[in-house]
Amino acid sequence: MRARGPWRVADAGPTQRTMPASGGMKSSTSHCDETIAAIATPEVAAPRGVIRISGPATEQVLIVCGLLKEQERSESSGVPVRQPRRFACELFVNEELGRVPVDVLFWPGRQSYTSEPSAEVHTFGAPCLLAEILDALHRGGARPAKPGEFTLRAFLAGRLDLTQAEAVLGVIDADNERQLHQALHQLAGNLGRHFEAVRCDLLNLLADIEAGLDFVEEDIAFVDDETIRRELERLTALVHDAMTRLRDRDESSSVFRVVLRGMPNAGKSSLLNALSGGEFALVSHQAGTTRDIVRVQIDVDGRVIELIDTAGIERQESGSAASAIIAQAQMLAEKAATQAHACVLCLSADSLPEAARDVDGKAADLIVVTKSDLVDKSDLMDGAAQSRVRESQRPGQAIFASSLTGEGLIEIRDKLAVLHDQVDRQERGDGIGTAVRCRDSLVRSKAALDAAMHCLRGNSGHELVAGELRLAADAIGEITGQVYTDDILDRVFSRFCIGK
Repeated sequence: MRARGPWRVADAGPTQRTMPASGGMKSSTSHCDETIAAIATPEVAAPRGVIRISGPATEQVLIVCGLLKEQERSESSGVPVRQPRRFACELFVNEELGRVPVDVLFWPGRQSYTSEPSAEVHTFGAPCLLAEILDALHRGGARPAKPGEFTLRAFLAGRLDLTQAEAVLGVIDADNERQLHQALHQLAGNLGRHFEAVRCDLLNLLADIEAGLDFVEEDIAFVDDETIRRELERLTALVHDAMTRLRDRDESSSVFRVVLRGMPNAGKSSLLNALSGGEFALVSHQAGTTRDIVRVQIDVDGRVIELIDTAGIERQESGSAASAIIAQAQMLAEKAATQAHACVLCLSADSLPEAARDVDGKAADLIVVTKSDLVDKSDLMDGAAQSRVRESQRPGQAIFASSLTGEGLIEIRDKLAVLHDQVDRQERGDGIGTAVRCRDSLVRSKAALDAAMHCLRGNSGHELVAGELRLAADAIGEITGQVYTDDILDRVFSRFCIGK
């Protein structure tokens, strides 16, 4: 097969990654022969703290610091021990702190996160103690790690693709269950596998075309123009579909979604109607009226917010006539709650103590005590319910509201605006992440595929078609990191914290 232009393949362990021959990843890979160490846990007081070490001299650092004895490096046969192991010992920190008990997890081979010798030192989570231990490890031969350097080494070793590396940052920075779910979904490789399959098909087509070019004088055709045309159309459709789904996801995420949850007859539908100023949800004194999902968009000082009314939280006896319908309604409600940006928990004022107990443990960003016009607020809650509502894991105090009198509606709208702005800042902060890289790479890939089709239809020669296919494959490869440059990696890993 013909050479692929000014690109070379960098040996990265389990997988191989392509990079520019000029400059390339020199600054990112030239220090991989050094051993690094950093605190891996949040630097706040905690029962446990962890310091990570990674690099070829990890074992020597442990020996110098007295965490591993020289004779423990080999079995009685003299063969080095390569199996991961855990052991308890003491580390001399300094004259003031003396010896501190620690647990050491040691991966002497390539089975670690970074695919190189690594270790973790576990001890008490006092920030000052962890800092002193880290200094001791630095004196033992490990240099301070840079932001994201552990995950960068895992990427360079082929343990993660670039979308998964960004997902690690997403897991770390997740502020709610929805963000964590999305990051874990991406970390599982669901995004990278799709794009790698498209790139593989591109490379297969390119290989067939270039094989024919190598035997052009023998008049041997490995693939004809009609087959190339069909494949180009199929690959262009796949890339276009990916662009469409990415655009649709961005558009859907631009609307701030708020789900209303609570027990049956908790006033959720009335609250939705009151906040929207219309009769969008059916309201009845009979509990369980809402079974389906009702969505209404409202404007709060220029912010588009979608309110989602759901079925009341209830448990049903299996085998009852309505159990299947109730189960389906509960499933839809839970799904809506998972996909929403925020959750408003509605508690009916006339049955507050019982309602608070029934929904105890349900996460919420805002608690609204509905139907407050029906009771005297001075007797609204007993001490237990007051504590459960206002001092639980749910932030802030409950807002007392009445859909009939309008009490509390302004406060609810103000709180929704605050929640909207918080999520908006978070999403704009991720603007240099996977989505932007995907969008840019897909645009360039589709442009190259369109140019390849133009060359094919104009009989410009398979050499030009092959050249455009290389560009398309490289653009897709940038998404997962099969093709990368210093600029791409700097944009990804500069956002990490030290120790990750």
